[in-house]
This record gives sequence, structure tokens and C-alpha cells, in this order.
Amino acid sequence: MIYFIRSGDFVKIGVAKNPWERLEKFRTGNPLPMEMIAIAPGGYRHEKDYHQLLSEHHYSREWYRYEGRVIQVIELIHEGHPELQKRPVFSIYGSDHALSDKRRPASKASISAADAVRLVVNTAVLMRANEPAIDVRSITESSRGPGILIWIPGYIDNGETIVTASSAVVDGSTNVD
Repeated sequence: MIYFIRSGDFVKIGVAKNPWERLEKFRTGNPLPMEMIAIAPGGYRHEKDYHQLLSEHHYSREWYRYEGRVIQVIELIHEGHPELQKRPVFSIYGSDHALSDKRRPASKASISAADAVRLVVNTAVLMRANEPAIDVRSITESSRGPGILIWIPGYIDNGETIVTASSAVVDGSTNVD
């Protein structure tokens, strides 16, 4: 994912698998306020394209002045990928936490394999409400054994499937191998 993080009059354009986690790491080492202002799909090749496109606003390393074409590109990203602009909400039965910039859990929770499977399935089902192309299926026979298959188009650059396996969802209950 390509992230655009603003700090004052500057925007950092970079790549991270989890842009929100990257933002938190930057906040730790920066006394100035920082905010995620845009997220776009892509990898290092796309990051390089953004850097070239916005070169006239380059300040230092991966930092660009927040002006002109930079603002226009960010607006286009918002229009083209509105689903990527909100911080994800993680939900685990019985202990729902929305991770916001102001309130974060004191420590990272350790969850059981069964809860992890429930989290993945519930997240995919919620995502499907907004993106009907997402497909979630229970698999009873595969080379890896029973499990669930989640296909999210465009999530992986080459459009392959994402398989979360080693547990089966049967009659609403989750059995973990």
C-alpha cells in the first residue's frame, strides 16, 4: 500500500503493508503531529511513479511539500479508493475495540486460533457488505485440509486468492485443528 502521511507543510510518500502501523512508528520518533491523509493500492513500483509525478514538490528524501499537484493527487486517491481511507476497525467477539488515533489498547492482545478465524471470517463478511466481489467460503476438502477461503480482488497485485486455512466453520461453530 502507498501511504501519504502529513506533518505540517510536508507529506511523506512511502510503502507499507500496514500504513496505519507505519504512522504509529513515525509518531513515536516525531514531536510534530502527523496524520494519514491518503492510502492508495500499490507497491514500490507505484511509489516510484508517485515520486516522479510529484518531483516538482520534492523537499527531502520521501518528503514533499503539501501544495499544488500533491493536493490534487491526494484528492484523486480519495475519489478512486474511498474504501482505503478509513482506519480499519478490528473486532473480536466480546471485546470490541476500534483503534483510533486517540485511544489504543494498552498492550497487544493475544487471541486464540479460534478467535483469529472468527475475526478473519467476520471481517471478510463485513467487507463483503461494501464490496460484493469479496467471496468467503468454507472448504471441507483441500490439499491443506478443511478451512476457509477468502478472495479479495485486487488485494494482491496479481489477483490471486488469499487462503486462511487449518480451521473449518461448521454450523456456525469454529473447529480448530
